[in-house]
Amino acid sequence: MANPTASEPGEIIQALQSGRTEVLEALYGRHREDFFRWAGRRFRGNRDDFEDAWQDAVIAFYEQVASGRLTTLRSGLRTWLFAVGCRRLLQNDRKMKRFFWKDSVDMALLKDAQLIEFEWDEPSTEEKALLERSMVVLSHQCREILVQRFYHGKKIPEIREALNYNSENTASAMLSRCLSKLKDIVAVLAGSPKQTGNGG
Repeated sequence: MANPTASEPGEIIQALQSGRTEVLEALYGRHREDFFRWAGRRFRGNRDDFEDAWQDAVIAFYEQVASGRLTTLRSGLRTWLFAVGCRRLLQNDRKMKRFFWKDSVDMALLKDAQLIEFEWDEPSTEEKALLERSMVVLSHQCREILVQRFYHGKKIPEIREALNYNSENTASAMLSRCLSKLKDIVAVLAGSPKQTGNGG
């Protein structure tokens, strides 16, 4: 069994590849406050902006590993997450004030091919229709958390409170697991040979 407290990037990637999504709870909380402080020094945004960027960065990491696109890290895990979170902040509001100076994240964004080539998965109209069909197949619990996050735009703290999760880390990990299940169902409905288990 993979260690849910795995801390090395290789251990975390291996655990996620093995389906041990509980490591996301620890990963979500490990650098979260550090990212908020880092982003707060670099951007004129608020905590909600930084929360969304961090959540998206962690989910992006999980999706990259689960899809097989990310098997090793050229930069450290913290640097990768911060760089992707930084890109999300810039993408969400290109007018957001940024205070420039160079650190390891800037260098990774300039030199790390994994980060330079990274692109967010934006669904087409056909893919959105397929997502709506797939949502019907999901368990009530997964539908509920996905609707809260992506239809109503609620933040992780709001989701934790609304759905009575024990912690924000637990809510984040459940969101990631439900996204994985949704992708499995989408693959089946799209005619992929990939199989999916029961929703939940």
